[in-house]
Amino acid sequence: MKIISALPAGFLLLILFSFPATTSAQIQTDSYLNRVEVHFQLATNKLLMLAEEFPEETYSWSPDGVAMTVAGVLTHIIRYNYSIPSGWLGIEIPETIDLTDIDQIQNKDEVIEEFKNSITHVIEFLDTLTDETLTHPAVLYGSETENWAALFFMMTHLNEHTGQLISYARMNGITPPWSN
Repeated sequence: MKIISALPAGFLLLILFSFPATTSAQIQTDSYLNRVEVHFQLATNKLLMLAEEFPEETYSWSPDGVAMTVAGVLTHIIRYNYSIPSGWLGIEIPETIDLTDIDQIQNKDEVIEEFKNSITHVIEFLDTLTDETLTHPAVLYGSETENWAALFFMMTHLNEHTGQLISYARMNGITPPWSN
């Protein structure tokens, strides 16, 4: 306490007012949304590069026969690229998309094509978000939060599975292209 009381009051006021106060309603959404889109594109670009590097025959490979296959990881991401915006942000899944059997796709070209479609879907819906939609209440896995948290979850989900596919690649003697 003596240290604080020894500081001039003007200095303390200067520090206090040097940092802008923010509330939930004042999130810098342009900046936040831009960062989400940049990180989304970085993650999905890495995933696409990895998807291209895996030979067709490894798409059915799993490290232990129990964990998801290469194709399974990618189709899992595809599912969440549609279901996170739909379930938490109210963005409709396009009528042409049927997630019922998405996990059954094993063909490399089909998986990559569906993955690209899901990326386009996310980028298009990101362009529709505003301050208002980001700060609307949402419930994620039973916890009350705001819609921006759904985007945060989507990014952590992508990064988790990027790491998973990097591990799969290295187990199959594939070096991630950006590591060369």
